[in-house]
Order: sequence, then C-alpha cells, then structure tokens
Amino acid sequence: MRSTSIDPAQVREFMQRRWDLVAGEKTRYQARRFLAGGPAACLRAWIDLRWRFLQVHPEGSSERAREEDLAHHRALANTLRSVADGFLRA
Repeated sequence: MRSTSIDPAQVREFMQRRWDLVAGEKTRYQARRFLAGGPAACLRAWIDLRWRFLQVHPEGSSERAREEDLAHHRALANTLRSVADGFLRA
C-alpha cells in the first residue's frame, strides 16, 4: 500500500469551498447538456456509463456488492469528516 501525505492547507482549502456555487455550477452544466442534446443526450450518457460499468464488472452488481460499496462510502465519508473536523479546529 502506498503512503501519501496530506497537506493540511489543501484540506482546509477544499473544506472552505463555496459548495453552494459548486452545486449551482453542476446544475447549470447539466442544463446546458440537456438543452444542447435533449433527453437523448442524457440517455446516451447513461448508456455509456452502464457500458463502462459492465466492462469493469461483467458479472453485474449483486446486492452484496452494493451493500459493501455503500458501507465503504459511508466509512470513507466518516473518515473525511473526522479529518476535516480536526483540521478546522487546528
């Protein structure tokens, strides 16, 4: 396993971002894509993502795999929250 160091300044900068602006920009981007390509563009993006997933996981996803994935994401989110809390207090 490769060890990486975390730069506290970068974590602080990341946590202090204007997430409302990021969310707004994502919404505008999605709206532009929809306006440019209509519902067919959204469907095409879904088909492309599904195709890529099946390349990586030809067996598909099982209920167990989805539960493990969710547990991993929750654990990672908790870890990131605890790290962020420590940096914000420092």
